[in-house]
Amino acid sequence: MDRSDFLKEQDLFVLQPLESHQVSAAADLVLGNHVFNRYNYNKEILEGLLLKGLEQKDVILAACEGDEIRGFVWMQKQAVFGLSDYIRLIVVEAGQHGRGIGQFLMMAVEVIAQESGPNLFILTSMDNLAAQKFYLRLGYEHIGTIKNYVIDGIDELLLRKTWGSIR
Repeated sequence: MDRSDFLKEQDLFVLQPLESHQVSAAADLVLGNHVFNRYNYNKEILEGLLLKGLEQKDVILAACEGDEIRGFVWMQKQAVFGLSDYIRLIVVEAGQHGRGIGQFLMMAVEVIAQESGPNLFILTSMDNLAAQKFYLRLGYEHIGTIKNYVIDGIDELLLRKTWGSIR
């Protein structure tokens, strides 16, 4: 096996800040993931939200394989109680789960979050058991349940990863 064959067989991802010309592809990733269907997003709404996030200098990182975005994570700085960072959205392309993309993205934002404080928060829906298992495996703890927070009938779990107290 030569070097080029070896590299083709590896899961090689490049982490980069999401750029405005990639917003459409990022929105498509969300729309292609069944977990987000019930939140009634459409492409126009998602593109607007992502562009606003870029304008506000939120941390939006994409895991790219060649020219293709395989996943992205969106973190807002000091969005929880004005003290701690919050992962607003993480999505991996449908059919790409199990390749380490989600963990790669989470590790990247965790490093960035630690620069501003010792806590990082995320919400996931109560019935998204795969996400809950994933976050728990990464060291997040269940803080509480927020009933009907985003949409009536869907309860959200608040999770936190901590490296210490704020003071």
